[in-house]
Amino acid sequence: MKRCPVPQNKADVAIAKSLLGYEGPVSGKDYKKLIVWLKNERWPVFPFVATFLASRGAEVGEAIEQVIKSKDGVWKRNIVKHLMTKWSVEDVQKFQYYLLHFVSDCDLFGPDLDAVELLLVHQLVAPDWLAQWLEFKKKNLIQKLQTVESLLEQVNTPNN
Repeated sequence: MKRCPVPQNKADVAIAKSLLGYEGPVSGKDYKKLIVWLKNERWPVFPFVATFLASRGAEVGEAIEQVIKSKDGVWKRNIVKHLMTKWSVEDVQKFQYYLLHFVSDCDLFGPDLDAVELLLVHQLVAPDWLAQWLEFKKKNLIQKLQTVESLLEQVNTPNN
């Protein structure tokens, strides 16, 4: 039986491209190895691995759970943005619990807004609930932006 091709490094584009034609079974161990290549969108293997994993739907669930439970906001965002947005509503529903938690995430590079969009598109939560969260986020981001502007002003003002 043919094994799933797994890139050995971030530049292993030939192997990554071969994923696009692979239709055989994938072990949980191989899914976990593939998920690693979604940590950084700039890696050459990223688009091929992302396209392949997105096509597998919630079948990759066990492998992405390690990411979803991690503290790596960028990696989580890549999972939501590049995999889950391509899934059926049924597959997305399996991760609804995590997506709801992402909505309250405050990480600048986190999955919060991608999760909001996914929940909204698939109509998995009440729009008024999302609106309340978005208003809360907006208010807090405005406050943070004002703090940043104040700090910039202090930094850019020469001492007299």
